[in-house]
This record gives sequence, C-alpha cells and structure tokens, in this order.
Amino acid sequence: MDMLAQWLLVGAAVGIGWALGRWGQGSVEKRGASSRMQVPVGIQFTFENYSDEAIDKYVEALEVERATLPMHLSIASHFRSKGEVNRAILIHQHLLASPRLDTASRERATFELARDYMSAGLFDRAEALLKQLEKSPDWGKESLQLLLEIYQDEKEWGEAKQAALKLDYRRDPITQKRLAHYCCEQADLLLQQGNIVDARRILREALGYDRSCVRVTFTVAQIHMNNGDYASALGVLHRVEDQDVRFLPEVIGPVVECYRKLGQEEKLQQYLGGLLERAHYSRLLIAYADSLRLTQGDRVALSFMADQLGRHISVRGLDYFLQLQILSSPPEERIRLEAIRRLTQKLLETRHPYLCENCGYSGSLLLWLCPSCKSWETIKPVQGIEGH
Repeated sequence: MDMLAQWLLVGAAVGIGWALGRWGQGSVEKRGASSRMQVPVGIQFTFENYSDEAIDKYVEALEVERATLPMHLSIASHFRSKGEVNRAILIHQHLLASPRLDTASRERATFELARDYMSAGLFDRAEALLKQLEKSPDWGKESLQLLLEIYQDEKEWGEAKQAALKLDYRRDPITQKRLAHYCCEQADLLLQQGNIVDARRILREALGYDRSCVRVTFTVAQIHMNNGDYASALGVLHRVEDQDVRFLPEVIGPVVECYRKLGQEEKLQQYLGGLLERAHYSRLLIAYADSLRLTQGDRVALSFMADQLGRHISVRGLDYFLQLQILSSPPEERIRLEAIRRLTQKLLETRHPYLCENCGYSGSLLLWLCPSCKSWETIKPVQGIEGH
C-alpha cells in the first residue's frame, strides 16, 4: 500500500476517532466529570494495518484535545503492545505538555505514561507519576495496584505494605493476603539479621491481616524448632490443617522431626493415623509406613504400603515401596527392583510437584509469590499420582 493510500485510510480512522470522541465527550458531560474516557477498540485494531511511519505523521498532525484523546491513547497503546515503548512515551508526554487537556484527561495520560515507564523498566519515574494519582477518584486504586507491582519487583516490602494499607484492604481478601506476606518478607529479613523479637512482632501483625496465612505458621514453627522448643513447634504446626489442608504435605516433615526429637514415636504414629482418616497424601502414607517400620518392622510397613497403593497410587509412594522391597529381598531380586526404582526416581526428578491455581505455573519449589501471575500463596502442592 503506497503512502498516499495509507494517509487516506488513517485519515478515515482519525475521523471515526474524532466522531467517537465527540460522542464520548457528550456522554461524559452527562455522566459527570469523574467518568473515564474509553479507547475505541476498533480504532486500535485499525492502526495495526498501517506502517509506523504513516502513524507517526498523523500523530504529529493530530491536535490535542479531549475529542482526539482516544485516538492518541490508542496509537500509544499500539506502540507499547509492539514493544516500542519509547514511541508510546513520546505520545503521552506530548499529551501532558498540552494546556488543552482537562483534569480527567490529564490523569488518564499520566497513568498511561506510568505504564510506559514500567514497561521500559524505569520504575523510579513510574513510581513518581503513580504517587501523583494516589488520591484520584478515577485512578487512585489502579495507581496503588501498580505501585504494589513495582515495590514487589524491587523487594521494597515496607513501601509495599504502606501502599496496600491505603487500599480498602478490610474488604479485600487478596490485599489482606498480600499484607500478610509483606510482613513475612520483612520477618525473614529480620531473622537473617538475628532479630527474633521484631520478627515475632511482625509475624503477629501478619496474622492480623490474614489468620489463614500458612507461611506465618511455618515461620513461627521454624523459630521454635531453631530454639529447640519442639513442643511449641508442634502446637503451631497442627494449625495448618485448619488454615489450608492443601499445605498439609509440607507439614509432615517438620512434624515427624518434632515428635522424634521429643522421643514420642507412638504419639507421632497416632497423629499420622488420625490424618490418614481424612487425607491420603503420599508423604503422609510414607511417614506413617516409616513409623510402622521403626516400631513393628519392614514386613508390616510393606503390607501397609501394598494395601494403600492399591487404593491410592502415587509415584512417590511406589518409590518408597520399592525401597522397602529392596531392603528385604535377596541379592538377585534386588537387581531387578533397583532397575525399576531408577525409573520412579527419574520420574520424581523430572516432575513439577507445585502448581499455581491461578495461572497454571508449575515448578519444583514451593514459592509464596507466583513468578508468572504475581499472585500470593496460589502455588500449592500437586495431588494425585505425581503429587505429594
């Protein structure tokens, strides 16, 4: 398509944008000054069909006023979506330099410029603009949400907490969970510095935001265990089932350690047996079988695992069953069983036992903040054949 044809077609798009802008202006005046300008989806689609050179020329020629604002924003969005953030920045800066924009339009342009800066990795500039919009009726909440993203990426947990507290967190469970984890991040840093007193204080604050935060429970239990107070650690760890039963597999290891440090193998077995009446995680089955092996011998443990695997098959459980079989088999039989076990161990090495319930991200580690969707405490242990 030659340049003249592109100019004509883009000109038609500008005319449509002007008409939609005029219509939107009248509607906004009827609805009130706080209503937001919406970018016409059709216009954004139209610009994807023309060369950037043609679009640039029209941007230069297009006057800045409320009626043409949707067109400017659409063009800038087009460039940002293509990764050409510098061009989007220039458009939004050009808008803000115009004295003809009203307050609502200026705030919209400021918000979009902050998004440009975030895309370019210029977080300091984005932060400064977003702070200007904190008290805006239209853009305050969105600005605080973007500030939270910046502070999370920069690991500035104190600033993240202060920004979250400016939101209506008492009515928002997601923000409550964020606040709890910001406190946990601060507590982790304090623990690394050996400041246990302040770490405990901030962990109590975290529970004030989210009583169901299992991360707080794990951290408090670890503090008790580090101090050799295994009885207190057990009292804390027993809460996880009520907080979120899906994290129960993560508790088994510390619980076993605590009971055995206290010399209470029978109580451990009773506790695990009680859990088995309500859940059948492979880690739980293995822990119970291991306790049976210590108290009643390999054959009892083998019999238990054979029965359980017939009803609740899992790779981890099968691997443990093979381990027990190898220990109690003659040398010639061990060779065959060890070959089979190498397969189960390979499967355990290559699997992703943790899954984000929000976006589907999977990994080999339990992360409190999903690296994909940036959600807190949405990564959970996988259940089933390849699970825990």
